[in-house]
Formats: sequence, C-alpha cells, structure tokens
Amino acid sequence: VRLNEIEVISDEVGRPKVRLCGALLEYARKKEMSDILLSLSHEPPYVTAFAVCQTYKVSIQLNYK
Repeated sequence: VRLNEIEVISDEVGRPKVRLCGALLEYARKKEMSDILLSLSHEPPYVTAFAVCQTYKVSIQLNYK
C-alpha cells in the first residue's frame, strides 16, 4: 500500500471520508469494496483512526431467535 493512494476528505456535512486512487483503488474494486467507514478522534498529543471496509457481498447470514 502506498500512502499517497489514500486521502481523507470531508463530505458535504463534514464527516471524514476516504478517497482511494491508483493501484489501491483497483484493488478495492477487485475485492468489491463498496465503502470505507472512518472514525477519527484526537486528544492532544494523541490521534487515533479506525477504518472498516464494507463489500457488496454478504458472506455470512446471521439468524437471531
């Protein structure tokens, strides 16, 4: 992964959003990633980020009773 292929931008209401380009974008398309959810937090001097990739496919069906 080349870090210059990942960009964090703000959507229209200010939420962080991930934009991919180059080989990483092609990889995400090949793996059928539909979205990357991103959470950012900061409390100086620390910063943390958490990302979750979603795909189009559903591989497990959960049944709750």
